[in-house]
Amino acid sequence: MTRPGTRLRRGHGVGLRTPSWALGGLAAWSLAIAAAPGVLALHVAATLAVGLAPVFIAWQLKLVIDGIADAASRTGVLIGPVLGLAVGGLVVSVVPQVIRFLRGEMDRRVGLLAQDRLFTAVERLPGLAPFEDPGFLDRLRLAVQSTSTSPYPNQALDGMVGTVQSTVVALGFLGTMLTLSPPMAALVLAAGLPALGAQLALSRANARM
Repeated sequence: MTRPGTRLRRGHGVGLRTPSWALGGLAAWSLAIAAAPGVLALHVAATLAVGLAPVFIAWQLKLVIDGIADAASRTGVLIGPVLGLAVGGLVVSVVPQVIRFLRGEMDRRVGLLAQDRLFTAVERLPGLAPFEDPGFLDRLRLAVQSTSTSPYPNQALDGMVGTVQSTVVALGFLGTMLTLSPPMAALVLAAGLPALGAQLALSRANARM
């Protein structure tokens, strides 16, 4: 079995190495799935819903404005878009509170599982010699603190889910702009690429920690 991060040789001596940020991201996902699969699924779904809400609200607002501008349209035509605006506003105002609750629950469950695995590994150490090493005690103390406050896996997950949310929002607005004005869509894409790149870099930095 090949250890994570070691070089794999394939073909004509070409070396492949798994990036450390990818290994950290996979470890974070596996730990979160093991600790709270249902809470994680709800957290991801709620985050994506909040990301899609601005696009949905913008489209419903366009339909309302088009309906008002069309003098021949009936009042009943506006009921659907107005209800859509109400639903979108409800999602934007309520779902972030749900996400905060789910994040706290994930912190608790992931922290408990990480502490359980940490102490199980410590119990397997032979003898007391490791506990007489100041460097080992410092690392152990930092590991306990990281699992008891805000577990690192959840921080890495926040970065990855935030990247997905930003991508969904950008693609949603880009699709909307393409239907209205392709030149404007090109401008929006050019303006959004730096922000997307920064979000990707931040997610990789969190995964490397």
